[in-house]
Amino acid sequence: INQGKFKISVDGNSTFIKSSHLKHSEGTINGSINIPRKKDSNKLLSFELDGTLPANQCREIFSSNLKEYICDFNTSKLQISGSGDIPYYDQKNINEFTKSKYEINISTTQGGTWRAIPFNSFICRIKNFDDNFSISLPSIDLNGSVNSFYLDSIDNEEFDLTSNLKNISAKFLFSSLENFQTYSNKTFISLPTLESCKKLNGTINLNFNGKGSFSDISTTRGSGNISVEDKNLKEIKLLGLLSDNLKNLSFPIPIGSFNFNSLNGAFRLENQKVYFDNLILYGLFSKLVNKGNFSVSTGELDIKSKFILLGNLPIPIVNKLAELADPLSKIAEIRLTGQWNSPTWKIQLNTIE
Repeated sequence: INQGKFKISVDGNSTFIKSSHLKHSEGTINGSINIPRKKDSNKLLSFELDGTLPANQCREIFSSNLKEYICDFNTSKLQISGSGDIPYYDQKNINEFTKSKYEINISTTQGGTWRAIPFNSFICRIKNFDDNFSISLPSIDLNGSVNSFYLDSIDNEEFDLTSNLKNISAKFLFSSLENFQTYSNKTFISLPTLESCKKLNGTINLNFNGKGSFSDISTTRGSGNISVEDKNLKEIKLLGLLSDNLKNLSFPIPIGSFNFNSLNGAFRLENQKVYFDNLILYGLFSKLVNKGNFSVSTGELDIKSKFILLGNLPIPIVNKLAELADPLSKIAEIRLTGQWNSPTWKIQLNTIE
């Protein structure tokens, strides 16, 4: 604190402290706090805050639960405004969030990290009222991509969440997920999978709606949609193997038919497995329709794929091949099982009459 004026009032019920202009190295902040006497330990501490919070310098002033969240941030300052009532004295059988009533609005344009995930800016509202705890981030700038995230919890054990990633760099996303896992000392996505996906240079759009548990994030389940645009999707080892194996088939198919540049489809997440019924890889002359599942934790997969040559293209031979469906009609199904980086292949061919 560089400069400040305080008003302090003490009586038999509480201690009241107010500052209208508190200066520190990162700016100024105004606020007040009303602390109940220990004899009235069932009463709540009341607070108001408005101004610039020096986030990295004031972690120790928060309660143990709030400190846990604040310490996940690494940023010089946050703009903050909020008020509410929270428990002050530790008591058995009292849930801090359940008894609390508060709303806090936080934002920054200074950049920083949260659990080792870098951000440029964000706007956030944290609210707890009538046993309903929520976090709303309508705007999170991640490497130039503006995204959103919403979480709601009624019992402070289970939560509902909605997230939207818009045109986010694939390389940035998977590198950030790797940093997050290292920081958290938990593995949600296998390292070989992350290393493979980090080779992508394109963009990802992803929306997800689901439920989960605060005590075990791996129980998160829900559904969403994903689209990936990348000229080098084959850099993902699985897709590279797919292209190479299909190329090895002695079929007179146009060059480039097995070079996929986009992926699109709906998916479902449950028990750390991603399930999909119509996940499509698109190339210039072809598409690969996929159905199956993939484990994000172990890298195990079980996928059935159907290769289709696209018609209605301004290339006579491609249209002719598509019309005749020969020789591609020989491929009834492609089956992939085993590990992401070294799957077992089985290509079933139709009988030719």
